[in-house]
Amino acid sequence: MFDKEKIILSSLAKSSYVKSISSRKVFIVFAGIIGDTVCFLPTIKKYKEIFKKSDGYEVTYFLKPVAHKFLDAIEGYSDLHIIDLDYTKFCSDYQYYKKIKHQYFQQPVEYVICPQRSISASIVALNIKATYK
Repeated sequence: MFDKEKIILSSLAKSSYVKSISSRKVFIVFAGIIGDTVCFLPTIKKYKEIFKKSDGYEVTYFLKPVAHKFLDAIEGYSDLHIIDLDYTKFCSDYQYYKKIKHQYFQQPVEYVICPQRSISASIVALNIKATYK
C-alpha cells in the first residue's frame, strides 16, 4: 500500500469525536497561501474575540510556512500560536504524518475549525480528537 492510501485509510478509521472535555484548546487548520491568508485576516480577528485568552482558551493555528511568515510580517498578528505544517507532505509521506500526529494530535481539544474548503485540511482535522469539528 502506498503512503497516501495508508494516510487516508488511517485517518478515516481513527477519526474520532470525544465527549465533552475540560480542555479549552482550539485548533484552527488553515491550508491557504498568501491570497487566502489576506482574506482570512478578518476571521482571525473574530476568532480572537470569540476564543479569548482571558476566558482560558488556547488557540493554535496550523498554517503553511508561507502563510506563517506573511502573518509575522503584519502588525497585530504576532501574538498567534502558529505551527508550521506542510499539508502536502502530511497527506503523502507516512513518516511525516505519524510524526505530526504523535507530536500535536495526541491530546483531545474542544474545537477543530477548518475555515476553508481543503481536502488536505480535512484530512488533518480527521486526525484530531475533538468534541466539536
